[in-house]
Amino acid sequence: MFLGAERGGLWYGFAGLMDEVRLFNRALTRTEVLRLYAGLQP
Repeated sequence: MFLGAERGGLWYGFAGLMDEVRLFNRALTRTEVLRLYAGLQP
């Protein structure tokens, strides 16, 4: 299973602890996922 975000054809993999995702205890919206990975953009 891949956990991450896709933006402009580039994939950003999850680079944190699984507990960080579990805190939400629900499915994230596309916007929320992109915000989480915004800091990983080159």
